Amino acid sequence: MSQQPQICLHQLSYQIANQEPLFTDLTLNLVNKRIGIIGKNGIGKSTLFALITGSIKPTAGSINVAGSFAILPQNTKSFMQQTVAEIFGVAQKLFALKQIENGICDEKYFMAPLQSKNLRFDIAKI
Repeated sequence: MSQQPQICLHQLSYQIANQEPLFTDLTLNLVNKRIGIIGKNGIGKSTLFALITGSIKPTAGSINVAGSFAILPQNTKSFMQQTVAEIFGVAQKLFALKQIENGICDEKYFMAPLQSKNLRFDIAKI
């Protein structure tokens, strides 16, 4: 059974002003699996992820993302005071799940996966 692509790049091109293009007509389909991108420094790995996340716009081509994904930045020093769950934005959901597992059946915990941006939990209690 083949998997549907989660991230599709179609004829993607990106060029920084007054420099050589980093990508020209790049077409790539990534399925829902854990992947790693490797290459020499300055080759465009971080730029590719910035394009996929929408932080920057391509010079040409299209990017389609189905579902959600997470990227762990190469500079993690700014995350030293956070848990992995906080870095990936799932701490509130995990806290709600822990409360439910402990028998605290308040409706807000069941709604956490749907409305996690609207809820504030005490993460230190996890």
